Amino acid sequence: MASRTAIGVAAAAGAACAFAGYRRRHLRFGATGFEQRQPMPGDDLVPLPHFRATRAVSIGARPEEVYPWIVKSGRGPGGLAEHGGLAGVPPGADPIPELRRVRVGELVPASKATIEHAALRVHAFELDHWLLWSRRDCTWSWSLAPIDGEHTRLVTRLRVRYRPTLRGVRDVLFFELAEFPLAHRTLVGIRRRAEALATVRRAREHPDVAGSRIDELMPAWDARMLVAADIPRPPETVFAALREIRLADLPLLGSLLRLRAPSREALGRTPVFEGMRRVREVYLEQSANEIIQAGVGPLWSLRSPFVPVDSARTVRQHDARHAAFVVSYRVEPRDGASRLVCETRVAKPVEPRAGRMFAVYWPTTGRLGDWVWERSLVAAVRRLALRAG
Repeated sequence: MASRTAIGVAAAAGAACAFAGYRRRHLRFGATGFEQRQPMPGDDLVPLPHFRATRAVSIGARPEEVYPWIVKSGRGPGGLAEHGGLAGVPPGADPIPELRRVRVGELVPASKATIEHAALRVHAFELDHWLLWSRRDCTWSWSLAPIDGEHTRLVTRLRVRYRPTLRGVRDVLFFELAEFPLAHRTLVGIRRRAEALATVRRAREHPDVAGSRIDELMPAWDARMLVAADIPRPPETVFAALREIRLADLPLLGSLLRLRAPSREALGRTPVFEGMRRVREVYLEQSANEIIQAGVGPLWSLRSPFVPVDSARTVRQHDARHAAFVVSYRVEPRDGASRLVCETRVAKPVEPRAGRMFAVYWPTTGRLGDWVWERSLVAAVRRLALRAG
């Protein structure tokens, strides 16, 4: 009996520690210390909250391209519960003009079943700058701050004060356990759609500048990773370094790839992209300023080979049991210098079992591995370009 009690106490303590770590993470997801401390609209409406979450994300779009999607997230047919009200809206869709017209007192339902007195409402707003939703003992504010001419910082804050009622108990369960996945999907959905809208706008403003092939190969995606760096060298020099980078210039990652290659010695002297083609069946194409890499297969399996890909059509029309990915390595001119961008987009499998395996793989292993790979490649290309002068 004593041992069972000890096990129960240990399990409870472990669960409490895990919950404390989860709560600490999701209450400040993506936000800097300054963003957590800075005042935001609506802070005075709930002065002593039990639940206070400040989250932030950087978006590659202008504030006026982000703001309509914040409004849209509160107007979905299923309310905020359906992926932040963005379910069924393709990333490249152009927001209708009505999304720029906001009215104080407008209803922001949490779901289809939300009763009117329990729903959030638009409390106040400043077009393209901030938006505040509120109800009794709860505020949800959104703030947009331009980083530069093409990037925006989106900060959102949720403040809730619990009440000793049955509805208060439901609030505790929802906000402490279930609210973060909803908020995270909302932020990701807003970013994806705003950046897709910005891509269309940039192509319209600069028709002479070729857009990225990644927008054609995978206009809609389920997961995305982007790493970029400014390099004080001409685009031609940076792109030459990107083409010539070898696995020998990436010691750790090169070693991992050599384990799968038929000729380890030869692979070390091979350019990275040719080496990757030998290791796994991937599709590669190259233009004047971009290298595209694409593949189809069970990304979560180290043993299963990729499906042979011989055309872009194979990537777009892949088997339901497989995931597809497209990676764009491109060099963009920036006032006499260059910006090297590595962008990965992944479409998850449609088949349920494979989809569940992908759902475990990407957050735990795939995202981190992709980030390490792209950061290492960008750093190596930067070193090679700077040495080339």
